[in-house]
Amino acid sequence: MLRVPPPKARTSTGIPTWISFSVFTVLMGGLSLLRYETCHSRSLDMAYYVRLVWGMAHGTYDQPVVGAPHILGLHLEPVLVPFALAARLGVPIAELLLVAQAAMAGAVIFPATALSKRRLGPILGEKWAHAAALAIYLIPTVTRCVDYDFHPSTMVIWPLLAMVNALDAGQMRRAAAWFLFALTFREDVGLQGAAAGLTIAVRPPGRTPGERAWGLALGGIGLAWFFGYCLGIQPHFLPDARTGSFGAHFSHFGGGEGGVGGVLRAALSQPGHLLKYLVSGDRPLYPLLLLVQVGFLPLLAPRWLAGALPLVAINVLSDYPGMRSMQAHYITAAVPFIAASATCGAARLALWLKGKKTLSPTLLLAATAMAWALRGASPWSPEWRTSAYVSDDQSRLCRSLVASTPKDAEVVAPSAILAHLACRPVARRGTQYAVSSQRGEPP
Repeated sequence: MLRVPPPKARTSTGIPTWISFSVFTVLMGGLSLLRYETCHSRSLDMAYYVRLVWGMAHGTYDQPVVGAPHILGLHLEPVLVPFALAARLGVPIAELLLVAQAAMAGAVIFPATALSKRRLGPILGEKWAHAAALAIYLIPTVTRCVDYDFHPSTMVIWPLLAMVNALDAGQMRRAAAWFLFALTFREDVGLQGAAAGLTIAVRPPGRTPGERAWGLALGGIGLAWFFGYCLGIQPHFLPDARTGSFGAHFSHFGGGEGGVGGVLRAALSQPGHLLKYLVSGDRPLYPLLLLVQVGFLPLLAPRWLAGALPLVAINVLSDYPGMRSMQAHYITAAVPFIAASATCGAARLALWLKGKKTLSPTLLLAATAMAWALRGASPWSPEWRTSAYVSDDQSRLCRSLVASTPKDAEVVAPSAILAHLACRPVARRGTQYAVSSQRGEPP
């Protein structure tokens, strides 16, 4: 039986990795800034996070962009605290978020390269290993989310893959440190890390002493983080289930009434109904969609796919439009686990191919390149618009409206301009721009 050579614990970071990081960060960061500055973003999340950070900086913890009474009613994202502190010092929030997102998403190449060199390097050499590591940039959700929007789940791909890389190398303390850092990005990261840790506990790789105990510890910490927030904190701050975004995501299961606990109760109370729902629509094809973009290679080494399963399950349960798109931010945090499994699967396939070993990384790169071309931030994607990065009449009109809006006015605005107006007590999304009132005056 063919076996992948035992991984080395440490690998070096070379110049090609730094060049890849720099090119990605500058190119994708530049595109995201151009899209924002020319007012061509159509996403609500940019305005959501600008207002969230501004509110934290000014001691205002409601979230009028989505009608939430408190930011703790939607997600747990303490990683945003440093951004709020920077905002207090006068740093422009939107630009700071976009630059940080591009840099942190770009940094995923460092653990990707380390993992690839450890797994593929002994079989194919470091050049092919580095080339295979670049595939993580080509998974559509990575470039699409950096270009189009801001979301902590896009930034967290770096610490999550660093955690997986450390686990793969048998460096349990380092893995735990990266996991604790990753937890600050979002509550559902706890489920992902718990799934990966419990997989180690159930089936230890046998590379270092105490793996089972470390796996159990990671699993316990992750579950405590997720359920501690979702069952102990979130229910006290949930927005109205009839109008809030949480209810919109789970309208099929009680409209999100009662938060995560309410959704689980509604889903599990009727097993037959749940089963029919899980095989309806595009849900059965969703896992295949995620695997085809990496050439189905994770199926040859599926261990790390465990960390992707919680997000897949959440997205399958949701009936929110666009939830199961391969470029949506709802699946971005699963990318490290999908990519890690693909890398390990490529190493296993290379051993099987013997004289044609280079076909393995070629398959990975070809699959991800095709996925990027069709659904990522590429000129061949149906969503690509060169005009989205160029100042035009809409851009000039939006900038004029922003400049003429009083800083303390309550505003309603479409997504393209809302992020530019979100640094104020009340900013809501609407189809048309309107100044509702001055602060302190009746609307």
